[in-house]
Amino acid sequence: MGQNLPKKTLHLKLIIITGTSILLPLLASIFLQNPIYIIALGVLVFMFGILAIFWVLKPLDNLIKGAESLKDGNLNFRLDVRSGDEFELLGQSFNSMAEKIKTSVTGLEQDKDTLSAESSRLGMILSAVLDGIIAVDFAKNVVLTNKAAEYITGFTLSEMKGKP
Repeated sequence: MGQNLPKKTLHLKLIIITGTSILLPLLASIFLQNPIYIIALGVLVFMFGILAIFWVLKPLDNLIKGAESLKDGNLNFRLDVRSGDEFELLGQSFNSMAEKIKTSVTGLEQDKDTLSAESSRLGMILSAVLDGIIAVDFAKNVVLTNKAAEYITGFTLSEMKGKP
């Protein structure tokens, strides 16, 4: 909200590179009469344009590497893009997204551990009860039984689970 956002300058950078690559040899042809000089200048400007485009698009490589790292499960990976253009905005959004995913995954893992512990504790309590217990969900399907209920019914939990 109150942070300094980079200016949107990526288009401007690409226009300058492209315009220079096209206009410089054209302008040089007005002043240089030797075709060899014009061709040499054209080749140099072309090579400069290629290098400049790779330089401008370098943050895109970092973003791709970051996305691959996140896809591979590295939730601690953060990007450091300081290009002053849209790539920097994208890098900041990537880092924010990665942090939110990490927070969500951590919360889910904690919830899973809590549920597992509660399930184990419930299993121990049910196994200690001598009476037969059959727990059902709202649809009246079997969710859980204890050993006494399995003995009384003659069915195992795996045979009863999910059945009405």
